[in-house]
Amino acid sequence: MKKLFTLVAMALMAVGANAQKLVAEKEWAGQEIPEWYFIQYADGQAGEAKAGAEGMEITVGSQTGELWQPQVQVMDGLLLEEDHNYKVVVTAKFPTNGTLQINMGNWAGRDQYTTAVESTGDFQEVEVDFEGYAYNVADEEGNGNGFVLFQCGDFAGTSIVKKVQVFDMDADDEPAGEAVVAEKDWAGVEI
Repeated sequence: MKKLFTLVAMALMAVGANAQKLVAEKEWAGQEIPEWYFIQYADGQAGEAKAGAEGMEITVGSQTGELWQPQVQVMDGLLLEEDHNYKVVVTAKFPTNGTLQINMGNWAGRDQYTTAVESTGDFQEVEVDFEGYAYNVADEEGNGNGFVLFQCGDFAGTSIVKKVQVFDMDADDEPAGEAVVAEKDWAGVEI
């Protein structure tokens, strides 16, 4: 019996330690890109972003020789809290090995982090941590006005963004629901 209580306690602690809450998700397969989405390439840099059957297709055809990468908005409407820890998970297919840069925020301020990606020839999940995220992205009415920007200048060819997810890693700060407790009537039962 003591072992059972120990196992239950350990399971509850593990759930609390790994708590995360999905706060935003965008599926791009078969979706059109809104006309107002921010898509920018450097002057003289070949490339495009367009809708595709598998996801948003971001093509980089040439480099400018400058420290500049195409920026493509892959999510909007984020409502995030200042100083929380977040994780962005991008499900994408990359044509070559390279370095992915993800920007999250709004036009007043944003954080950016990079991660090395090894091309697998298929879709893969790439995680980017935003620790101690610095900005609150609510507008004056308290609605989300934040975005995620995808920068993939290192990847020559076409990257396909299938899904973008944002997780709040401080979800264990949220009020917990009521615990479900199994009952056992021990009256007259031998131990």
